[in-house]
Amino acid sequence: MKIKICEANREKLRAAFSAANGRAYAQTATATAAFMLATDAEKRLERAGVKYSSRPGARATEQSGAWLPAAYKHKAPARTTFSIVRGAANAWYLTEVSIETGRRTPRRLEITISPAAVADVMGALGFSSPAQSPLTAPEAKK
Repeated sequence: MKIKICEANREKLRAAFSAANGRAYAQTATATAAFMLATDAEKRLERAGVKYSSRPGARATEQSGAWLPAAYKHKAPARTTFSIVRGAANAWYLTEVSIETGRRTPRRLEITISPAAVADVMGALGFSSPAQSPLTAPEAKK
């Protein structure tokens, strides 16, 4: 699946989320969440110093829902996990929607970037190469 996140495709997005969510409605994601994630991910990439030309290929994955205590007495709610990918020309695409049940997992957001984007971030932090970064694993510095 690859659906561009734009107003013209809102019904397609809604149908994709409805198909994944089934009858579940509490703590699940909707098409609106995809729009919000695309906006949030774009802002995070900009704040991190990722150049516009290095953003295509970035992937953002979000899981809906809130943290639940271990003693939650009701059936564990379903949570929607979905992924979007940044294409060229400032476009984000919904690529995956799934649903799972589980307890004690808070809302989760992950953003994965390309090696070119990592170099942009390192440059924005003042490192001329990833080997100089304190974030680089020791074996990678050799």
